[in-house]
Amino acid sequence: MGQSLRPLGLGVLPLSTSLPAFDDRVRALLDVSSDAMLVTTPEGLILDCNQATLGLFGYTRDELLGMHRSDLVARTDARLAQAVERRDRVGTVRTPLRLRQKSGSEFNGEVASVVGRSTDGAPQVWVVVRDLSDRTRADQADKDLRESNQLLRALSDAAFEAVIMHRDGVIHMANRAAEVYSAVPPGQLVGRQLADFIAPQSKDMALAKVAAGDDQPYDAFALRSDGTTYPVEVQSRTIPVELDGGAVRVVAMRDVTVRRQLEDQLRQAQKLDAIGRLAGGIAHDFNNLLSVVLNATELATLGLAEDHPIRSELDDVIWAAERAADLTRQLLAFGRKTVLRPRIIDAGEVLENMRSMLRRLLTEDIELILALPGDPARLRADPAQLEQVVLNLVVNARDAMPNGGQLRLEVEPLALDEAFARTHVGVKPGDYVKVAITDSGIGMEPETVARIFEPFYTTKGPGHGTGLGLATVFGIVNQSGGTIWVQSEPDVGTTFTIYLPASDEAESGPEAPATAPTIDAKDHRVLVVEDEPRVQRVVVELLRRAGYRVDAATGPVEALALVREQPGVFDLLLTDVIMPDMSGKQLAEQVVAADPTVRVIYMSGHSEEIIATRGVLDPGVHFLPKPIVAAALLELLAEVLAGPGPGDAE
Repeated sequence: MGQSLRPLGLGVLPLSTSLPAFDDRVRALLDVSSDAMLVTTPEGLILDCNQATLGLFGYTRDELLGMHRSDLVARTDARLAQAVERRDRVGTVRTPLRLRQKSGSEFNGEVASVVGRSTDGAPQVWVVVRDLSDRTRADQADKDLRESNQLLRALSDAAFEAVIMHRDGVIHMANRAAEVYSAVPPGQLVGRQLADFIAPQSKDMALAKVAAGDDQPYDAFALRSDGTTYPVEVQSRTIPVELDGGAVRVVAMRDVTVRRQLEDQLRQAQKLDAIGRLAGGIAHDFNNLLSVVLNATELATLGLAEDHPIRSELDDVIWAAERAADLTRQLLAFGRKTVLRPRIIDAGEVLENMRSMLRRLLTEDIELILALPGDPARLRADPAQLEQVVLNLVVNARDAMPNGGQLRLEVEPLALDEAFARTHVGVKPGDYVKVAITDSGIGMEPETVARIFEPFYTTKGPGHGTGLGLATVFGIVNQSGGTIWVQSEPDVGTTFTIYLPASDEAESGPEAPATAPTIDAKDHRVLVVEDEPRVQRVVVELLRRAGYRVDAATGPVEALALVREQPGVFDLLLTDVIMPDMSGKQLAEQVVAADPTVRVIYMSGHSEEIIATRGVLDPGVHFLPKPIVAAALLELLAEVLAGPGPGDAE
């Protein structure tokens, strides 16, 4: 047999090589080998085996001798025939096989065989069998461990939270989120000190909790490798696993920057909403007072000569009341209670038409850039109010660039997605028109940005603004269904970005210029309904001095009684909106039902009560905002009385 026989590593014997002879040395090798070894005939009949074979297959020697090799192979394993064919062809073979024990149990094995001759010259086959079960199990266990580690790593990396395992403050494992949070390359957290990634203001507290093994969640600030800090929620757990001689502590952290921003946005929105409600209520009541002041003073001047000694004082009263009326209008705009007359417009066209006016507003050392889209950027808005918003922001930008700079106005149709909506309170996904005003001015500190839309808050000196310009912008944008955001940095500049809902409707044509109507006041009878006696008195007196025949009622019940007692007498109902018993709108409906020829004008300190949705007046509704101004009142009455009545055919 010689050196040509090597268990599990037998070389291939060329067919021309004479077969080795099996002698007593084969028997000696069989007895001492730890591998299972058998001697068979070329046809597969088992002639001899060693003790390891009996232990592997579970047979006695007497049972095994005379059995066929196929009895030791699983019947479903077709590799046996292929191995025999190869062995007969080349003299030796090595192949994996599924083997079967006496008990019927199967296991994976590796079989090597070589053809030789016995001492008397008869051909025989020496077979070596190795049980691969242990190795297979070890390989499978190793594979399972690798897969488990890979799955654990994948699960850890997929987590939204940062997960860090440390012992005594030294990081032993960190998932991808922790690396992203800390701004370090993959794998660069392991071996570093946990304390290096805790912000200074939280370090003492966090390390004390680590030292005490405190597992209660807490808020802290973490530190990135670039030195920036960010707020986190921390949850720690001590895990009963020994690693290098100590217990592992697991720290899970969640970056709450976005959540804190949303909370700040929500608080700011709630604060501005509360201020807006208060401002609107104050403005509503104040407008009634101003109506009396303005019109009583106006009436007082009517009979005075131009050189009367108190006329100049009365003119000053009127001037001051008109300035106060301007302030109340701005407060109403901030409180989203102004009157909007929207139509479909192209935002780019609106800004293009404002170009020359904007240029005149700016100093020569400010470069004006208009970035407008080639296609229409349509939205439903009040063009006058949109112009007011742009003007206010441009004036603000101009004042922020005392030494000149660049002002960029941009219009862009775009879609805001769910991701944007999740980080911007009040925004719904959809199509919008963006209007952005960017200056290169002095910018603002975060504390200023947080209060920039509050009424009467201003960074300008005395006599340089009321602090209502941006509050007005905020109110108009919100009342128009949009949102406004500000980004600013000291010495860099400021950007105000407005998002208004886009529209796919056709653009509305410009409103036709109104022509001054001519009517004979004495031919018309007006019913004035106002529950504030002083306001009622001055309105009635203004109309009577203008030549109208006027009746007055202090409430809806009295007004209905007058209409029913004198059907067909009244040409126009001038009514307040909020009154006891019923609203002005309900009163008007009953008056028109009783007499369809009666025209209606509503008056109010603000429009919220008669506006169906978001301050938009329905077509055909005539509204006079308080404080009542004599010229506006008489002009609107003439316009309504000269126009078609509610019962006239169109």
